[in-house]
Order: sequence, then C-alpha cells, then structure tokens
Amino acid sequence: MRTLAEGWASAGRYHGDEGVLNRATIDLANALDHYHADSPRPGAWYYWLISIPDKLGAIGLLLGDALDPAVRARLDASLTHQLKLMRLSGANAAWEARNHAYLALLQGDSQRLARAADRIFGTVRYSSDGGVREDFSYLFHVATCATTRWVGMNSAKLSK
Repeated sequence: MRTLAEGWASAGRYHGDEGVLNRATIDLANALDHYHADSPRPGAWYYWLISIPDKLGAIGLLLGDALDPAVRARLDASLTHQLKLMRLSGANAAWEARNHAYLALLQGDSQRLARAADRIFGTVRYSSDGGVREDFSYLFHVATCATTRWVGMNSAKLSK
C-alpha cells in the first residue's frame, strides 16, 4: 500500500493515476479496520509504535488532500491514539519521533512537530563513540555497527 502511494505521488507512470489512488485508499481503509483505538495489540510493541505508524503516516502524507475524507479521519484518529507519548530511547526514539513528525504534518500541529524535531535531533547525532546516525544506522558498544541492512549486505566480508 505504501508502494502504491509512492507511485501515485511520484513523477512517473502511475503519477496521479486514479486507479492507483483508489487501490491505495481501499488498502489503507482495510488496514485501519485492524489498527484503531479499540483493536487488540498482539505481538511485539515495535510494530504498533514504529513500523505501522511509519507506513500509515507516510501513506497519509503521500496521498495528502486526495485521500478520502472519511479514511483520512480514521487515519488521524488511529495515529493520534497510538502516538500519545514519545517514550522510547536510542534508535527507537528517532523512529518513534519520525512517526510523531508525520502525524504533526498530517494535522498541521506545529507544537507536535517541534517536539518531534527536538527528540530526533536529541537522538540522531554524529560521534565516534556511538549513537544513531543520519542514515538511521546506529553504533553501540564502541564502534560496532548495528544496522540490519548494512550487516546483511556485508556479512560475507565481516565473516572473513
């Protein structure tokens, strides 16, 4: 569904395509049937605080004013319910704050956006002793790189 929204919003073959917009809207509405204030929260917290709000927030921003108003209202309610506090630390804090920034942009909430920016810039830093980097990789325990994508792409080199 995020890929559909990206295709619709980007210059290229699917830019502004009503069929793509309709499919993305239907898929978002279906997702919101499972992600709302009263839905159970099975499994790990990560998906409910980071992964799902990331995707839903980005889709809302990509579709913007073209999003059906009823679906937009459900999206706002869902994200507002889930993103009450910024309480995580480390890389998770940066990702959680990014989701708050998405919600702030969707709602035009400059105060939430300022809080999210403070949290992001308080977490993402460049240093030689660790921390979250600009590309969302992060260093912990001296200079051990702990980014899944980087490790996956370089695992053969690392094993030597």
